[in-house]
Amino acid sequence: MRPELKIPLPRRAIADVLDYLCMAGVRQHIYYLWRPTLPDPSDDLVLEVAVHGGCDRIVTFNGHDFVGSERFGVHVETPSEFLKSLGVKS
Repeated sequence: MRPELKIPLPRRAIADVLDYLCMAGVRQHIYYLWRPTLPDPSDDLVLEVAVHGGCDRIVTFNGHDFVGSERFGVHVETPSEFLKSLGVKS
């Protein structure tokens, strides 16, 4: 919803996607067993949730912040790459 990202979708569409993610998401307990792994401790939180949640990817504009996540089996891709992998964008 950040205006500086200039996402070419109506705010209502973005809100619908965020609402769906909140509804479909599963709460994960974090145990802080292997930090620090990434340069930014905030990014470690995201990576740890992804690993414990069994996610195979993190979708972000800041992929360079997650270098090293692949050793946990988590691939990092941009939103555009993610949409292409779903066949939504060519």
